[in-house]
Amino acid sequence: MDIAEMALTGTVKVLKNAFKIFAEEDKQNPTTPDHVQLWIGTRDENNCEPYYWLIKNGEPCMRQNVNPDAPGGYELSPEVYFNQILGQRVDLLGKGLMAAAFLRKAIARFAAECDTDPRNIELQIITGPGPVEPIPFLYDRGAENPEQPVKQLSWRQDVFQMDEKMFEELAGGSE
Repeated sequence: MDIAEMALTGTVKVLKNAFKIFAEEDKQNPTTPDHVQLWIGTRDENNCEPYYWLIKNGEPCMRQNVNPDAPGGYELSPEVYFNQILGQRVDLLGKGLMAAAFLRKAIARFAAECDTDPRNIELQIITGPGPVEPIPFLYDRGAENPEQPVKQLSWRQDVFQMDEKMFEELAGGSE
């Protein structure tokens, strides 16, 4: 199994678990995985470093996140960290680094495909009722109709493409 296939399999497994965790995390008001959405975007037009945020029951899922510049050192934000998606405090296996590498390339590729700034690119990941199967959609917020997805994505063909440079980066070679 090559690195791209391992990353694909691992990411889908992590996402399946994350949808279950996020659906049940509020013990007072639990929901089902099909009412959870994970969004991925970038604030960085040059490196396309991904960030993640959560929507539950159609609303941003606000949580306390560390922000040294905010009063008290915390702020309310729908942003989640990759370790929260993993359901772990520490990412000992580096899954977050591997996922980020693929997502950076995918965001840059989608921005070029849509002829837009990478900051306009957002990936929405949802699951339907029944077995949890994460389904990715591509949005271009700079498009004429930004609320409509550009297309449904294939994890294997659209998101987890791998070129030789990425293989070297993941293998610890040159940048």
